[in-house]
Amino acid sequence: MSWSLSNPLWRSLLPLATLAVAAVLCWEGGKHALAAHWGESPQASDWLRAANLEPTNAERWQKLGRYRQLDFENTDLNLALTYYRHAAALDPRSPYILIDLAGTYDMAGDTAQAEATYQAAERAHPISGEVAWRYGNFLLSQGRVDEAFAEIHRALLVQPALVNLAISRCWHSSTDIHLLLDSVLPNTDDADWQALAYLVPAREADASLVVWAALKNRGNPIDLSQSFPLLDLLIQQNRVDDAWRVWQDALKASGTPAGAASDSLVTDGGFETDFTNGGFGWRYTPQPGVIVAIDTSRPHTGVRSVAIDFDGTANVDFDGLWEYVPVHPNTHYHFSGFIQMDEITSDSGPRFEILDPAPGGQSWTTESLTGTQPWTPEDLDLQTGPQTHILTVRVIRPARADFGGKIDGTAWVDDLSLVPTAPGAGDKR
Repeated sequence: MSWSLSNPLWRSLLPLATLAVAAVLCWEGGKHALAAHWGESPQASDWLRAANLEPTNAERWQKLGRYRQLDFENTDLNLALTYYRHAAALDPRSPYILIDLAGTYDMAGDTAQAEATYQAAERAHPISGEVAWRYGNFLLSQGRVDEAFAEIHRALLVQPALVNLAISRCWHSSTDIHLLLDSVLPNTDDADWQALAYLVPAREADASLVVWAALKNRGNPIDLSQSFPLLDLLIQQNRVDDAWRVWQDALKASGTPAGAASDSLVTDGGFETDFTNGGFGWRYTPQPGVIVAIDTSRPHTGVRSVAIDFDGTANVDFDGLWEYVPVHPNTHYHFSGFIQMDEITSDSGPRFEILDPAPGGQSWTTESLTGTQPWTPEDLDLQTGPQTHILTVRVIRPARADFGGKIDGTAWVDDLSLVPTAPGAGDKR
């Protein structure tokens, strides 16, 4: 029998067929909408209803598995495994279902099945960073460090956002910095900077120096300020020779001028370059009642000096302009600096101070100058202690003890120098 709309029988059946198809589509659409509604419900019982309504939807069974695996108050690992296995049967190539299943096997104590499932996930998705990351962390928990590091390295190549977390976890498993650099981290500046950001606050100076060497050897430009946390750590640990080498590396890699060459140990004692605010350069900490700035109008020599302008509003206890200087123990040094005054009103004026920053360290201070003074040389002779490897050179103005000494006026400083009095005894590193 031929099919033709001219046939009265087919014309009568067509509306019925259309209605039947529409009914099926409406039923399926409504069922899907209802399942989606239940799936978004805050009630876990509705999630099961959604999964039963759409039994071939793997994601709904996976969600039930996660609920039974991870919800502290409703944990049921056996049920979670049942749900995950059902989801995996429906979608056997989903890496997310497989790694969730593997993690649940691990939580249940079945490490052999967990490893087999992780490996199945890797076979299904060999370039998945998430699979490699989860498998690597599983191996790490088993103490299989070399295998774990290889997996985590694969993960980081795909997902570099995990680098910081990887550093923390791997460092707790092995404090071999060469293993971390060679076997875990990508060979990139960004990964190495993240390693330093973790190691320096942990006060791991030796490991940090290895990472710094890797950055230096790569030969890429470095922002000078990036070296400051490591430099401060080395200085705090009295590793001044190491700090000085890092400083020289950082100056070169950043293209920062080191200041005029001289026999002085003070970096840029003539203020011909800008404050670095870190390392072995000049540091300035703003304080109320005083403004410090480079001034080209009144140099002692060269083209610049530093102006320290007190605005008369406060009894300023000023110590905000200073620099670390590397020295040798048991060595005689001579300090000199020039200072100029314009209407300094207080009887406690600006002066220079040399300080050993170690607890109980010595200090040496020049005479206070006030009023209006031309460029005036200030000198000190000093000897470092048996454990002294670093000093600070500072410009200070001690506040008056009676708190009535508001200070007004401007001071300029220039040409600060610290040299050993025995030739060669205190050369820069």
